[in-house]
Amino acid sequence: MELSIYLKTYSYAHEPGKLLVYSTARGAIVKLDSSVLADARDQKLSDQEQALLAKIGVLVPDRLAEQEQMRTLFEEGNRRSRQFTALVTMNLDCNLACGYCYEDHFRGKRYMTPETADLLVQYVSAQIERGLDVTLDFYGGEALLSLTMMKDIAARVRHKASEAGTQASFNLVSNATLLTREVAQELKELGFVSVRFTIDGPPDVHNLQRPFVSGKGSFDRIIENLDQTCDITRFELATSTLAKLKNILQENSKNTIKPHKHCILEKAFLHCSNL
Repeated sequence: MELSIYLKTYSYAHEPGKLLVYSTARGAIVKLDSSVLADARDQKLSDQEQALLAKIGVLVPDRLAEQEQMRTLFEEGNRRSRQFTALVTMNLDCNLACGYCYEDHFRGKRYMTPETADLLVQYVSAQIERGLDVTLDFYGGEALLSLTMMKDIAARVRHKASEAGTQASFNLVSNATLLTREVAQELKELGFVSVRFTIDGPPDVHNLQRPFVSGKGSFDRIIENLDQTCDITRFELATSTLAKLKNILQENSKNTIKPHKHCILEKAFLHCSNL
């Protein structure tokens, strides 16, 4: 048995020597001793241990066969679908310095080049010519640091879709610190549907976990941007983030949030929870 190609491993700070192992192919996560993973890599586990790890996708009989199976799965899904969806990474840069960022070890001033943008538009255009509707999710780093190029890509793809009689829509994954009203309006006109963002808790918690690179907290900036743009764009929050936002509102008896910002948060919560 071999380790799956589709594994992500993370150190477990609460228990030294432990690892969180995530099988992206199976959507399964398990906590293991680092020695167990090493034994799995060296094929030193018992049959029973191998069977258990194989059941959740950590071990597979053949890595190449697993890769081919995954490729076939995607090809079949794409063949049946009339929708083409892609995650477009605009850069590996960010204006925040979140302590838990899993991209931190390879972040930097790395941006999509015009040549790569042209190749992307060509590939997406080919899908449109097949009669497929297109959805692009723009991501980073912080995608809004590449606003000009992102708008150019969206405009060209949308024009191609209009010529072909198909649909093109776009979504944005962002920390929302750069999402001003002007930016939100420009994106809406280009066909952007939603913005996904994160709030980590009340101001003291969020600012500790999601500060700007300068060290300054980002909470106030995000809340002000929500207030300025929630009538223009649709916001999407993970269920856990939406729950945090609800808790912030319910637990504000300590008045840790200024009244006008509390009103903005309440509006943001109602906006997101009613989607």
